[in-house]
Amino acid sequence: LVLLPEPRSDLKITAITCVGTIGNSPEALEYLASEKTALEALVTVYNTSIGQLRVECLRAIACIFGYSTTPSGAASQICYELYAKLDDGKFLVGLTKEIMKGFEESCVAGLAVIQKLVHHAWGLHEIASYQNIVNFLLMRDSSRAKVAQQWQFSVIESIVKAPEAKSEFDDETFARLERYAREGPYYAVATARVAVESS
Repeated sequence: LVLLPEPRSDLKITAITCVGTIGNSPEALEYLASEKTALEALVTVYNTSIGQLRVECLRAIACIFGYSTTPSGAASQICYELYAKLDDGKFLVGLTKEIMKGFEESCVAGLAVIQKLVHHAWGLHEIASYQNIVNFLLMRDSSRAKVAQQWQFSVIESIVKAPEAKSEFDDETFARLERYAREGPYYAVATARVAVESS
């Protein structure tokens, strides 16, 4: 964990990966929160990084947020506190921009974070409150990499299955999310083609 201030990015990536792996256990996450240094370093690196280093931070954050499919108690509160510190409290705004850039690695890593956020009641509320991410999730784009489309579908599926989802989203949005989940990740609206006979 001392490696996080290290200038060499390969060592930083190793350290960030370790923080994410350790933070994937509620007990270890509580220890990291009480010790503070590692999570604060992760926030600092995320807030100042670009490119591959930022992708690795997103992967670590997804591991931490995804410590359980039914998070609760102190560990979920720690995740919320981490979330609130990322991008100076504007994490979802920055994350949405990161995903929308279209670079496959950062898009997939960002969608993985959002999928893990859905498991937290506060995370689902944050997602439902930010229309840009909801609009992005509901927008189908066949030019997007298949793996990104699969993650996008996974996020929507998780939202639809979340017990609090119906109360967090308005009826129309929730109906659109349900329809997307029913149609699957690669659904495309059929368009009629007219053959023109040349003479």
